[in-house]
Amino acid sequence: MLSENQDNDFVAIAYKYDVTRRKLSGLNGGFTGVDYLHDVLEAWVGPEFAKIHQKHRILQEDNDGPHGTKTQNNPNALWKKRQGIECLWPWPAQSPDLSPIENVWRILKGRVRSRNAKSKAQLRQFILEEWDKITQEEINALILTMPDRIIS
Repeated sequence: MLSENQDNDFVAIAYKYDVTRRKLSGLNGGFTGVDYLHDVLEAWVGPEFAKIHQKHRILQEDNDGPHGTKTQNNPNALWKKRQGIECLWPWPAQSPDLSPIENVWRILKGRVRSRNAKSKAQLRQFILEEWDKITQEEINALILTMPDRIIS
C-alpha cells in the first residue's frame, strides 16, 4: 500500500508497508541527532511501528551521524532499544546500492543543480519546489529495484 502526505518533512521508504513522503527538513543548517530523535523517531517511526502491531520491529538506517547508529549508548540508540526496535547495521552511509533514499537525494540534487540558483534563498526555494515534484511513481520504481540490488 502506498500513501503520500503533501505536507512534505522527511522521506521514509518501506518495502512491506506504506511508503510515505513528508516535508523536507534540515534546510536551515543541517539535521542533528536531536532533530532525528524528535522529528523522525518520536514523531513518526514510533507511531508507524505502533500501527503494525508486530513484536519484532526492524528499522533500516544507514550510518549517517544523526541516526545514532555508530554507538549503542547515544539517545537515539537508547530510544530504539526502549521501543524494541532492532536496526540492520552496520549499514554503509550514502550507499545508493543499498538505500533507495540515496537515489531520491540524487534525483533532487540533479534537478536543483540544473536550475542554477543565484542566492541561498533561491536555492532553498528550488529545493522545496523540486522536492514536491518527485513523484510517488519515481520512488516506487527505486524500491522495485532493491531485490536485484541486494542479490548483486
